[in-house]
Amino acid sequence: MPNTPADSSFNFQVNLAGIIDILANHLYSEEKVFLRELLQNATDAITARQKIEDGFVGQVRLDLIPGDGDSPAQIIFEDNGVGLTEEEVHLFLSSIGSSSKKTVNEVTSREDFIGQFGIGLLSCFMITDEIVMVTRSAKGGSALEWRGNADGSYKIRQLDLELEPGTRVYLRQKAGVEKFFQAEFLRKLVKYYGDLLPFPIHFAEEATPLNAGDAPFMNDLVSSDELGRYGIEQFRTQFFDAVPLRTSDGTTRGVAYILPYAPNPAEKTTHKVYLKRMLISEKIDNVLPDWAFFVKCIINTGNLRPTASRESFYEDEYLKQTRQELGDALKNYLKGLAANRPDRMRQLISIHLATLKGLALHDDEFFDVIVDHLPFKTTYGEMLLPEVARQTDTLRHVPDLDEYRQLVGVASAQKQLVVCSGYLYDNQLVAKYGQRNRIPVQAVNTSHFIQHFEDLTVAEREATFDFLQQADAALHRFQCQAVLRKFEPANVPTIYYMDDRTNFNRSIKKSREIATDTFASMLDSLSGSVPSVSNSQLCLNYRHPLIQRLAAKTGDLKLEIEILYVQALLLGHHPLNNDELDILSNGLLQLMDR
Repeated sequence: MPNTPADSSFNFQVNLAGIIDILANHLYSEEKVFLRELLQNATDAITARQKIEDGFVGQVRLDLIPGDGDSPAQIIFEDNGVGLTEEEVHLFLSSIGSSSKKTVNEVTSREDFIGQFGIGLLSCFMITDEIVMVTRSAKGGSALEWRGNADGSYKIRQLDLELEPGTRVYLRQKAGVEKFFQAEFLRKLVKYYGDLLPFPIHFAEEATPLNAGDAPFMNDLVSSDELGRYGIEQFRTQFFDAVPLRTSDGTTRGVAYILPYAPNPAEKTTHKVYLKRMLISEKIDNVLPDWAFFVKCIINTGNLRPTASRESFYEDEYLKQTRQELGDALKNYLKGLAANRPDRMRQLISIHLATLKGLALHDDEFFDVIVDHLPFKTTYGEMLLPEVARQTDTLRHVPDLDEYRQLVGVASAQKQLVVCSGYLYDNQLVAKYGQRNRIPVQAVNTSHFIQHFEDLTVAEREATFDFLQQADAALHRFQCQAVLRKFEPANVPTIYYMDDRTNFNRSIKKSREIATDTFASMLDSLSGSVPSVSNSQLCLNYRHPLIQRLAAKTGDLKLEIEILYVQALLLGHHPLNNDELDILSNGLLQLMDR
């Protein structure tokens, strides 16, 4: 073993070429970000020079020298920013982890800059094997040439040239990246990343800048129509509406476009986000609250901290505060729409009903704003909850959608106002509405209605005694009890009710019929943990002519009763097991043969 003295200190052994490979080829998601990093460096250099020279106007120029048989194509990227001294060159380009922002504190704060010069420049190794940089500092000194190689080596030499302050980067094409050295591709890439940068970016000798330098959402006085046209231009979509966004300190602003369709809530909506006017990514998914997946945003921020790759943001207090304020801006828009443009609000609700219900359920303030505008299905047709509350002392609702479908005709015939709460969020919303408005709320099911159906007279009970006995016997194997009542509408012969235990046992039985042996044994074990005694009823309507005729008949009525039972299951939207399917098919054939 080596003889190591106690409390010895060592330095890490770093493979510099490997570190450069990681930074250049693995930190970033795709090669094209090299141009974003060059634009970022140029932006920071121009910002630094503007701090020391009043009225300075920055500019960037991009040239492409096509390749020929002997030499590869070359990109020349030039800015007239602050440039670098020899000391700064050594510091920023040879010390990975150092930031050019650390030495400019005497002229500005770090928040004025986008990223880190050294790491950003290394991204160019994704498209070249050698980076050549020529720079001259606005602070004075000679022009310098820095040549860096992907193996971690570099050279610096002074140039006997009179150059204007700024920086020029030369990138020779390496094998396999030919598309990045095409003029049209570079033009599109500059506009993609740098369209909002506040200085002109020219290609070669072209007089017209590639970038617009501004966007409508950056203007506080922009009209909704102008924002709408900008949304069409950016996303090729005619949006429902455009909502201006702005944080209280003004460091983040943008526009939220209301999608004209209902998105999949399981998929996060991504947003186009600029940092100090430089595009970071079109795939940012954490700048808005999760509930705001019905909007597509374009945002420019000045205070969020980018990660090292500058393709997302750190989840810190700045981001949390920004997310909260942008979410509040959307809530305020919805509140204003509800108060001032109710017709437009109804259109929005028709598109994003589930989204708005979910938001109302989890945000009390928004609930109070929106709940009176949310439509609910009822036995009287589509209604708003305030309309229901005005017509009944107790807000009754059916939480199961299939059960509601079975009961809607019965409840309507009996002039009972009942809300369907079987859709997503509706059950909780109805309960919350009653709680916040001090209105009694009652969840009802089929059993509730059966208990209130009209009983038979004594004479009718005597006349139907044998029929009811036969019905009970026929339904015994289905663990179902026959009940004879009178109710409206008279054209409904039966209503089926089952409790949760019965529903569970039926599901187990249905699953076991199609299960493998291994899965079947698991289902047997599961069903064994639940008591087999169930509570289900088949309520026969004595006002229906068919039930009256069957009750008056003599003889064996087992088959007829079983068919009525299966019919009731179908009307209640309950899946049939194999025994019940057999009754449906063979039972009808047997009736025809009589």
